[in-house]
Amino acid sequence: MIIGNLHAFFNVFVIDRFQRRNYSNISSTVLWIKNNIVMSEMDYKALEFKINQLIDLCRTLDAQNKTLMQEKTTWKADRAKILQQKDEARTKVEAMITRLKAMEN
Repeated sequence: MIIGNLHAFFNVFVIDRFQRRNYSNISSTVLWIKNNIVMSEMDYKALEFKINQLIDLCRTLDAQNKTLMQEKTTWKADRAKILQQKDEARTKVEAMITRLKAMEN
C-alpha cells in the first residue's frame, strides 16, 4: 500500500530534467514539473525533504516488520513446544490416574 502511494506521488512530481529552465528575472531557480507546473527551489527542497522523510519512514517500517516477523516465528516455535509439553504432561497424569485406579481394585 505504501509503495503504491509513493508511486502515485512520484508520478505527479516527476521532474523532467531536460526542461529545467533558469530565469534571469527571478531570484530563485524555477523547475518545470510534469504538466508544466512551476515550482520554486524552496518548494523543491521542501518536497525533497518530505520525500526523504517518507523514504526513512518506509525503511523504519520495513525494519520493524522484519523484527516482528522474526518474533512471530519465535513465538510460534515456543507455542508448539509448550503444546507438546502440555500433551506429554496430560499423558503422564492420565497414566498416573490409571495406576491409582488399578491400585484401588
